[in-house]
Amino acid sequence: MIKRLYISGYKTLVDFELHLDRMTLLLGPNGSGKSAVMECLLLLREFIVSGKSIKELMPDVVRPCFVRESDWFQKIELEIYGNDGLYCYRMITEDDWMGSVDIKEESLSFNNKLQFEYKEYKLHYYNDGKQDGEPLPKDNEHSVFQMPVEKFRVTRFQSIIKRMVIVQPQPKIMEGVSRRRELYLQSNGSNFASWWHHLMMTETGLVMEVSQRLQEVFPGFQFMQMKVIGENVFSLMVVFSIQKKRIEIPFTQLSDGQKCLILLYALLAAMQHGKVPILFIDEPENFLALPEIMPWLNQLLSQSEEEQAQGQCLLISHHPKMINFLASAWGRWLERDPLSGASKAYPIAGTAEEEKEGGLPLSRLVERGWIMDDV
Repeated sequence: MIKRLYISGYKTLVDFELHLDRMTLLLGPNGSGKSAVMECLLLLREFIVSGKSIKELMPDVVRPCFVRESDWFQKIELEIYGNDGLYCYRMITEDDWMGSVDIKEESLSFNNKLQFEYKEYKLHYYNDGKQDGEPLPKDNEHSVFQMPVEKFRVTRFQSIIKRMVIVQPQPKIMEGVSRRRELYLQSNGSNFASWWHHLMMTETGLVMEVSQRLQEVFPGFQFMQMKVIGENVFSLMVVFSIQKKRIEIPFTQLSDGQKCLILLYALLAAMQHGKVPILFIDEPENFLALPEIMPWLNQLLSQSEEEQAQGQCLLISHHPKMINFLASAWGRWLERDPLSGASKAYPIAGTAEEEKEGGLPLSRLVERGWIMDDV
């Protein structure tokens, strides 16, 4: 679970700090920095997991909305609970104003004890807070996590980041054919069939739960199956029962809303079963009518409130009903400072005590039309 995210030097995010709960709704006007937060988390995940260089991931320098001397650097800090402790990861990139981005610093600590630190082309590993061995040479383009050194705390942190899902569903490009089973879902959901194929082969209970949930909200839905259409090529088929007749429909022939609904319930089950420790969805209500999204949202809240709840969920939404439903308990309001243009995050204050602690009064959101006055 992410406890804190700090970003400085990326688009509108300058000295930006965000504290997160098990369930968090990001809301605010367009251009307030919500998508930039998601982009930074996705960048961090790809950098740590994919093996790509920072130059590949950031071919164009992304500078902040206003320039100071410190804005030659971009800094991301991520604090995550995991393995019965608190990890703190830090990455600092530097650009030379000629379009080149390099890694200036990268470090990981666990319970305030360094696990590794990279600085000035040298990598230091630590054991119980003390330097472990001689410093190793390292380039300034790739993550330390790509080094062939096995450290328990380091690999466990990388495992958490690997399983983090950040998705902005794009149903029109969600494929219905699997040529190989894939462990991780792409950020646009395009490889859904391959990811679902993997779950079908490894997580029977999860797959059955998704089918049961979809049967409750999806008229005629029975289950999904993989159909062989070539050598090591499978088509994802959705099976319906209509007037007691079995009908198989290729996944790609479903409507955009139907594809999104299947994806959302699959993600919810994956989080509940511990396969997705952190789930970040940008506008889950897109392509869905309110009666379709509300049962999913009710299940999400029910899961989040369980004593032994698995996973953390972050949402971005502009939908007034979703905001009404979630803002008072789980909302974080983002807006840009009128003078500097930098984004700031404020907790939503549902009580006078929370307002005293710096929260944005719920009444102000009502005045602005973001929350209906019947809240």
